[in-house]
Amino acid sequence: MNICLYFRYTIICMAAQIADGMAFLEYNKFIHRDLAARNCMVANDMTVKIGDFGMSRQIYAGDYYRKGNKGEMPIRWMAPESLSEGIFTSQSDVWSYGIVIWEIMTLGAQPYPEKSNNEVTAHVLDGNLLNMPKSCPVVLADIVRMCWNWTASQRPRFLKIVETLDVYLGNDFRLIY
Repeated sequence: MNICLYFRYTIICMAAQIADGMAFLEYNKFIHRDLAARNCMVANDMTVKIGDFGMSRQIYAGDYYRKGNKGEMPIRWMAPESLSEGIFTSQSDVWSYGIVIWEIMTLGAQPYPEKSNNEVTAHVLDGNLLNMPKSCPVVLADIVRMCWNWTASQRPRFLKIVETLDVYLGNDFRLIY
């Protein structure tokens, strides 16, 4: 396998592993609220695990969590409804997942590097998005666009993301993850 194909496969596999981990959280009624590349650990065998559950919440009766106080928040990874109303759901985690894929494709660049947190909030709430890197595989760029749908209910579920990426992965993914 040439290096470009190996890189593409590895990136898609990492994206699938993160989506799979988030699907597990979603199934168990947890929202992460701080999904970012900095919270995804990569082992020597390239296995990706999601960490830092300090902001996670279990959602019981409803399917959302509304933040009450003004604590520190990961503004650059937050969905519009989280920025404007303090509402967090699995679908706001999906928005953050789109940012994580963007981070992976930019080799760890900070989202909106030229903007302050207040400017990021205004930028996103005005309907603006990050530009996808040219090197991004089409399947990932398409998923990111779906993740960044303004309407939360129109964003894909994590299990659907895993199913979309599954066709690009080998049997080893299905057996291990």
